Amino acid sequence: MRRSRLFLAVGAIGLTAMATVPAAASGRARFSAAGEPAAITLRILVTNDDGVAAPGLGKLVNALQALPDVEVTVVAPATNQSGVGDTFSTGVISASPATTAYGDAATAVAGTPADSVLYAVKVLMPLPPHVVVSGVNQGQNLGNITPISGTVGAARTANRLGVPAIALSAGLGTKIGLAYGVGGNFAAGWVALFRSTYEDESSLAQTLNVNVPTCAVGTGSPRGTGVFPLGRSSAVGSYTILTGVPGDGTVQTNLITKNPVTSNQNCASVVTGMDNDIDAFNEGFITLTVLNSDLEDL
Repeated sequence: MRRSRLFLAVGAIGLTAMATVPAAASGRARFSAAGEPAAITLRILVTNDDGVAAPGLGKLVNALQALPDVEVTVVAPATNQSGVGDTFSTGVISASPATTAYGDAATAVAGTPADSVLYAVKVLMPLPPHVVVSGVNQGQNLGNITPISGTVGAARTANRLGVPAIALSAGLGTKIGLAYGVGGNFAAGWVALFRSTYEDESSLAQTLNVNVPTCAVGTGSPRGTGVFPLGRSSAVGSYTILTGVPGDGTVQTNLITKNPVTSNQNCASVVTGMDNDIDAFNEGFITLTVLNSDLEDL
């Protein structure tokens, strides 16, 4: 079982740090027979649920390939598989050569995101990946939507195989292409910053669920980065007594509702004090939530 302090410092990581981690932050070095340092090649598996040709995946691959001493393997569904969660196939699965939206070599799997991860780890890759990066998804995966996300489902599947993962999603909106780029840079910066932990191959198999807002036109860039628990789109706030008294009568349920599927998030907001990923994301923050394979906040 993998163990590490991988995410203990997550709360201190900001957007700027993720975008500007230098190439020198490439982690530990091994030594060659001649006694000179030899870099460890970090094995990164990239997948998604939007399909192998999706632009978000293409931008993610380009950002990760820019890191030093990495081997990026792309295995993704042949077609859009949004909303299938971590379901997997039990029959015959086919795979074929493909390319990403920007021409990088890939393998297309006729199946779900979970099938793609399982096929990559159990069939295609000679050695298992050090980390799986899933995304960048078209549309946010927040709160109680998270269990049905194929993007997160791929990461959860990796966790069950003992591999840590990052799931990245961009918010719905007119400038989503920019959010894809921010998400790709975030992933590359995160992998660079925690590279030595991934190389250790004993890191805790968790998923970092990252959601990047697509800022409404004229509202600037994301306000920052924060760690938030999963929210709920609907919760009981209070009850109003209709008849009788407590313990003998009727009450009306008063709900608190949140919208996890907003478009064009408000990056000009000055609201503070958010205590869940839905509210923070809608108010312009990049949200980080650390999950295990059963989607429990850690």
